[in-house]
Amino acid sequence: VFSRIISFTQEGAYAARGVIIFSNSYPEITQQIITKLGRGVSQIQTTGAFSKEQGQAIYCVVSPSELTSLKRIVEAVDKHAFVSILTVNEAIGEGFTYAQPQRSFFKRRF
Repeated sequence: VFSRIISFTQEGAYAARGVIIFSNSYPEITQQIITKLGRGVSQIQTTGAFSKEQGQAIYCVVSPSELTSLKRIVEAVDKHAFVSILTVNEAIGEGFTYAQPQRSFFKRRF
C-alpha cells in the first residue's frame, strides 16, 4: 500500500491504458471501437516470429473507465483475440488533453 501511495505521489493522478489487440477480426474490432467508444485506433503491421504469418495489431489508448467496454467489444467479436493492456504514464493529444483557459491574477482593462 505504501509503495502505491509513493508511486501515486511521484507519477500523479494521471491514468490511461494502452491496449494492443491481436486478432484476425481487426477490421470489425476497429470499427466497433471507433463507433461505440469514440476512440481513435492505430493499426500496426505485424509478423509472427514463430509462424512468420503477416497480420494486423490494433493499438488504442482508453481511460480506465472505458477498459471494460473495450474488453467486451473485443470478446464479442473474437473470443480468441490476444489482448495486452499497458499502463500509460502520459498521453498527449486529442481526447486526452484539453487546452486549459489561461487565467491571470490581474485582469487587464482596455
